Amino acid sequence: MTPRRRWPALLVLAALLALGAYAWGVVEHYSGGRALVADALYRPAITFFPAIALLVVTVAARTTRGRTVAGLLAATTLLYAIGAVLVAGTAPVSPVTSRQPNPAVPDRVLVVTHHGNLGSESESQSWTITVETGTGWSLRRWQVDDFREGFPGHGSFESAAWSGPDRITVRKDNGTWTHTLPLP
Repeated sequence: MTPRRRWPALLVLAALLALGAYAWGVVEHYSGGRALVADALYRPAITFFPAIALLVVTVAARTTRGRTVAGLLAATTLLYAIGAVLVAGTAPVSPVTSRQPNPAVPDRVLVVTHHGNLGSESESQSWTITVETGTGWSLRRWQVDDFREGFPGHGSFESAAWSGPDRITVRKDNGTWTHTLPLP
């Protein structure tokens, strides 16, 4: 294979690898998936958008006039991907408000995450309640509930706590709800 024919093939391979990584992140993002894989790969700015740009570069490189444009697009995509990885590595995922191990099953941890600024309007406030099991690469995350404040009848989130080995009680200003977990 000549060098001219090798570059488009390498760009397509890089794009397919990035799309595969993104797809793996999407699958692991769902409830019960590996938390570290989801946190690392379920980021469209790092995996999905550069892959699409690489495919566009490959198509542009197929024409003689498009090689200069393709070279500029490839360099821009590479710089963008490097910058996105650097920024993603330093940006916080989401501030965890509380972590409570289950008294009966210490491997299960109740995690309450607040999204939004505490001083901003209530419409931008949301809370995610998850349960994590395991550690390291085996850490898995199950979503229990997601609350967005500012909608009529939804109330404001107050607290979440364990009320049994497989039950979580969530308190809001308009009532209390108990969730039974179908965890293994």
